[in-house]
Order: sequence, then C-alpha cells, then structure tokens
Amino acid sequence: ELAAPVREKGKANRELVKKIIVELCSEHYLELRALSTLLGRSPETIRTHYVIPMVEQKLLKLRYPEQINHTKQAYKTSIENQ
Repeated sequence: ELAAPVREKGKANRELVKKIIVELCSEHYLELRALSTLLGRSPETIRTHYVIPMVEQKLLKLRYPEQINHTKQAYKTSIENQ
C-alpha cells in the first residue's frame, strides 16, 4: 500500500520514490529484490538511481557493510534519518 503511488505510475517523482524507500526500510532491512517488487521497478534501476546514492548520502545503511556485494545484502533507513 505504501509503495502503490510509485508502483502504479509509469514515471514517478524521484523525491517521492526516495521518501517511500526511506519509509519502507524504516522498520526492517529489505533486499533489493523486495524493494524492486514493491516499487514495480527493475532491481538495476532501484540500485543505480536510488539505493547507491542513498547509501552514499547516509539515508540508508547496509546490513553487511563489510561486504558490499553480499548475496543477502539489504538496506535499512539510517537511525539519524528516521
């Protein structure tokens, strides 16, 4: 339900997508696959345009920061951004 405004649009405002990702990741770590399914976007699009920049901006934190390419890598909203 939270991701419906993005999933149902062909093109969504970038800031809206970021806001929804922050909200989706606020309670639990979510893997890229889950985010892409919820948002109705390809994993590559989510990774390239949202997750990587948001990790760099410290909006999201990694479940496995010591292994960036971990097969079960997941993302959670940074505490300071909640």
